[in-house]
Amino acid sequence: MTKDMRLLYLSWSEEIKDTKTQINENFESTYTYGPWVIGMIWAESKPGMIPLYLYWSDVRKDSLLSTKLDIPASIYNKGPWLQGYVFKDKGDGEMIPLYQSWSETRKDTRVYTDPSAKESMYGNSVILGYIRPIKTLNIASLASYSQSQETDASITQTTNVKIQGHKCDTFCPFPIIKPIHIFRGR
Repeated sequence: MTKDMRLLYLSWSEEIKDTKTQINENFESTYTYGPWVIGMIWAESKPGMIPLYLYWSDVRKDSLLSTKLDIPASIYNKGPWLQGYVFKDKGDGEMIPLYQSWSETRKDTRVYTDPSAKESMYGNSVILGYIRPIKTLNIASLASYSQSQETDASITQTTNVKIQGHKCDTFCPFPIIKPIHIFRGR
């Protein structure tokens, strides 16, 4: 992962019934499920990109990602907090859509990259923009963990990132970050 990329995390709070997506893996204590990595966004704008903002609603107890600054303050009264940048249009075959849906039943906004992860209680989806999938993640540089050139990062069926190499051939406890989990829906 290069320094111009940021991981995008998702977490769930059973207490306040909110799915929150942000660039920081340190969620508030009420978010007890996750965090899961759903993809990567850019730290700086490039041609064809739009900003991605995070908002919070004290009324709904809901977080919202948006590429717009004109979100009604009467509903989402905190923010915007710039998370990074996404491409407005799909630029190449490596990019995936970042979807968002609203559930009137749960009063929750959900963000996801896999259309099959959308639950039936969530309404129509909008595409916020396009991001890099997690499969392009370079675990060694992410963790600032110095291993041999033979280190191979691969995503396993259990949705954990497994580091294979002579120093660590099982799930590695990195000195800087927690194990990474890939979001595939609940």
